[in-house]
Amino acid sequence: MTNKSDIFEFDAVIIGAGVVGLAIANEIADIFDSVLVIEKESDFGQHVSSRHSGVIHSGIYYVQNSLKAKLCVEGNKLLYDFCEANAVDYLNCGKLVVGHNDEDLIKLKELKNNGIANGVRDLEILNSEESKKKEPLVKCQNALWVPTTGIVDSHGLMQSLENHCQTKGVVIQYNSEIVSLNYDSIKYSLAMKSEDTLIESKYVINSAGLWCDSIANMLGI
Repeated sequence: MTNKSDIFEFDAVIIGAGVVGLAIANEIADIFDSVLVIEKESDFGQHVSSRHSGVIHSGIYYVQNSLKAKLCVEGNKLLYDFCEANAVDYLNCGKLVVGHNDEDLIKLKELKNNGIANGVRDLEILNSEESKKKEPLVKCQNALWVPTTGIVDSHGLMQSLENHCQTKGVVIQYNSEIVSLNYDSIKYSLAMKSEDTLIESKYVINSAGLWCDSIANMLGI
């Protein structure tokens, strides 16, 4: 990769090796023959993917029939299944949403109904004593028990996804920052900082996290 004439073609290019970028790469590697992941840092998940709560969300809060609600509930089960199959550390600990008065109880019931409409399983309204059986230190009048909520080792998850990608032949190129992105109605052309290489692909997926707007701006979006 030293000559300015070097052009490398891939079926699909993903910008960003966070948990979302790696998960996408793992999926589309079953569809495309050649997939490239470009990451400006020296390792995966150096920003948002390693600085969040690590919660496996249930889907109780999202608007009914929204794509967020559908994908969260579906993804909740898929993530537990992936962790179980690939020895990624997780804890299906459940969650208590607490209320302290009758007004809060009304809101908890509304939240429960919203969750049920979204397909979240086994939601329960608990009283104070029932809540203490789940968590002895909790103080509340009532609580909504959400058993499908959990937490996951995000680093372990990304490590597993990276391993899957590499096994499938995905090229993951670290220390490579995108400096230009163009589209000519047929294919995308990407140039990287400090490299005399041009990448061409019919498909580009922007998974650049906090920098996704900068990537989009390169295309005038």
